[in-house]
Amino acid sequence: MSMKPEYCMLSLLIPGPQSPGKDIDMYLQPLIEYLKLLWEIGVETYDASKNETFQMRAALLWTINNFPAYTMLSGWSTKGKLTCPCCNKNTSSLQLKHSWKTVYMDHRVFLPMNRPWRTNKRSFNGKQELRPPPPAIEGPKIFEMLQNAKNVFGKKQSKTKDHLNARYDLKNLGIWKNLQPKEVNNGKRTKLAKACFSMTATEKSIFCGVLKTTKLPDGSASNISCCFITLEEIDLLELKIVETLCQLERIFPPSFFDIMVHLPIHLANEVRLGGPVQFRWMYPPERYMCTLKSYVRNRSWPEGSIAEAYLAEECLTFCSRYLHGGVQTRLNKRPRNDDDPNEDEVVPSKLFSNKGRSLGVRNREPIKLDDISIAQARVYVLHNCEEVANCVRSNLTIINYREHEEEVNNQRGTKWRKAKVHNKTFAQWFETRVRDPNVPFWLKELSRGPSSIARRFSGYVINGYRFHTVECEARRKTQNSGVTLTTLTSSFASAKDQSLIQDNVAYYGRLFEIVKLDYFGHFKVVLFRCEWYDAERDKYGLTFIQFHKKCFQDEPFILASQAHQCFYVQDPYEHNKHYVIETVPRDLFKTSDKSESEARQTHYSEQHEHITSPAIPADDGELILERTDLRPTVIETFSSSHFYLNKEFIDLKAISSKNLLRQFEAKRQKIVTECKKYEMEAAAANDKEKSE
Repeated sequence: MSMKPEYCMLSLLIPGPQSPGKDIDMYLQPLIEYLKLLWEIGVETYDASKNETFQMRAALLWTINNFPAYTMLSGWSTKGKLTCPCCNKNTSSLQLKHSWKTVYMDHRVFLPMNRPWRTNKRSFNGKQELRPPPPAIEGPKIFEMLQNAKNVFGKKQSKTKDHLNARYDLKNLGIWKNLQPKEVNNGKRTKLAKACFSMTATEKSIFCGVLKTTKLPDGSASNISCCFITLEEIDLLELKIVETLCQLERIFPPSFFDIMVHLPIHLANEVRLGGPVQFRWMYPPERYMCTLKSYVRNRSWPEGSIAEAYLAEECLTFCSRYLHGGVQTRLNKRPRNDDDPNEDEVVPSKLFSNKGRSLGVRNREPIKLDDISIAQARVYVLHNCEEVANCVRSNLTIINYREHEEEVNNQRGTKWRKAKVHNKTFAQWFETRVRDPNVPFWLKELSRGPSSIARRFSGYVINGYRFHTVECEARRKTQNSGVTLTTLTSSFASAKDQSLIQDNVAYYGRLFEIVKLDYFGHFKVVLFRCEWYDAERDKYGLTFIQFHKKCFQDEPFILASQAHQCFYVQDPYEHNKHYVIETVPRDLFKTSDKSESEARQTHYSEQHEHITSPAIPADDGELILERTDLRPTVIETFSSSHFYLNKEFIDLKAISSKNLLRQFEAKRQKIVTECKKYEMEAAAANDKEKSE
């Protein structure tokens, strides 16, 4: 809630087209004075609940800024050898001779001391890494370092990272001989082998095409699901980041590792210090700045436009706080995927969940179900109603149920066929057995089956997900028709299999119809009609389906309350193959079962001290860094004379624009004068020839 726009105050708006840099200290001086006042004295504030005033005090907990702005606010330089504020003076940096940039590698120091990658020379920089991780700087040490610090206000007067100079850096460091540049044609040309991460134009087009054409579920692309992470998961995440960075060091050249690649190594400790990241990350401020920029109507005075629109927005928000609860405002608006039913859809029932609400303009469209659909829906509802299962397990019907099973088993056929017959005839058997006077009335009504007249919806919100049918989804940019269901299932491997297997099985399909069955006014239930597909796994362990390989066509229905959402990504090479990606509800929060007192206390600690860690592959060999299926890149090698010419050209570019224009004008005048002189000499020669 604290990161919502209505709870953010625009206290300072710095004019000008450029960043203020270190001059931001001058603008922040009034804010600092107010913060001192709030901390030392406080301000008199009215408490509406107690009808009295009190001295309210406030403290600055943290600031939210991107990394380049870190220099302006803290004074710590974000460029050079000691860029990382967490590693401080122990930052491991390297100045590349040919690329002219500082890189930050040696992430193996954060691995536990017994990891095999620490002694692997070939896959890294050619050296063993036996140093411990840099020690953490605690608060008292930082306070001591800042004691003698002096504040000086104001100022003092498409590229790639795998280029020719990056390859010369590999040669200078003496690593990865397969990727080092090789001179050919007596040094006139330089050949660069294609790295394993290189992509052709076609491969880049395919990769970008997948990202462009993939439809994601509603809310997944703009809002990553929030969750709470446990302290144990933080420890695992920390070592997983170290492992990932070490994997990257084995693949990419040193020029890839700028400071932004190094900083994730400290994210886990930042979570330990500051708590949940959603209160400190840049996404809400970035979105809010986009909102402020949209206020600009007069480009000559953008600051004035922002200030006027912000003031109007604040006034409307303040007035909306005094409106009654029946008026929907930005402060009490309904969550996007709220599954509380609409007022006209509430039908109290103890048999089925009352959660879920319909979407779309067709939510009142009545349809007539055919006999097959009614039979399929009726059987599924009976099999998935807990009260029916309790009735079957009771002493009243357990004997009759076993008799029914024996009657089916005495028929000819395989066990798979007998199970199928039992499933079809269960509804008729149950209807005849509940005529007993001791059976509750609602159970008798359920056994009758639903009415053939039902309602059809184009969308439905349930379990925190927003579902749409395939027909409705075709007109949208999001994909909300993917359905997955995991349930304990008794099944056979094939029609000839005789052994019954019971296990948790995940089913994947697409939603084609949403219907609400009406049991003659006694209760209602919403079902999803889906197409189910055979799920397979590829050699990487990824689950995929093919839309033409359907299964369970006789059982298309599931309860809406059982549905979870997934989406499918089409394989760019095999268009019939679609990979399954499961999603998390938009507003789902994961909390720990442990109380705060039982939770293990984890403080700001070094990365190698944790006991549990993810499994890191014990691969001590050399990776295949070269793509042999692509032709190497050949670059012309310039001689020393070319170098000096190029240097003169660079010096020429350094000349100011006015001097450059003067030089061009002088040359133009010289050329014009020479042309006129040549024309005069030519005319004189012609006159002389004519006179002779």
